[in-house]
Amino acid sequence: MEKSNESGKIYADKKIMSYIENPSILGETTHKEKYYDFVKNGSDVKPLGKGNLKGIRYKDGGGYRVSGTEDGRYFQYHPKDYSHHKDEYYKITSGVSGKKRYDMKGHIID
Repeated sequence: MEKSNESGKIYADKKIMSYIENPSILGETTHKEKYYDFVKNGSDVKPLGKGNLKGIRYKDGGGYRVSGTEDGRYFQYHPKDYSHHKDEYYKITSGVSGKKRYDMKGHIID
């Protein structure tokens, strides 16, 4: 993982907001492509912080999370292993939209 910088935080905010505004675009790229896109653009990409996959690096089979700076924006990929939602999913949170989970094609699951 690369160390984040200010432009990485801005990129994360914009990318997370684009997913909030149009969740169907989640299906346009894989979770792996999203991971490397966040990393390439300087976002602070971390392993999951809770549950059975806590602290396990994405490259080692864990999920990942990215926090924005505005409005509590947060993006998470959770693999199928140990999922309480029957399959892999994305979780996206903001102060305006709240917390929502989506399947890999951008359909809401809760």
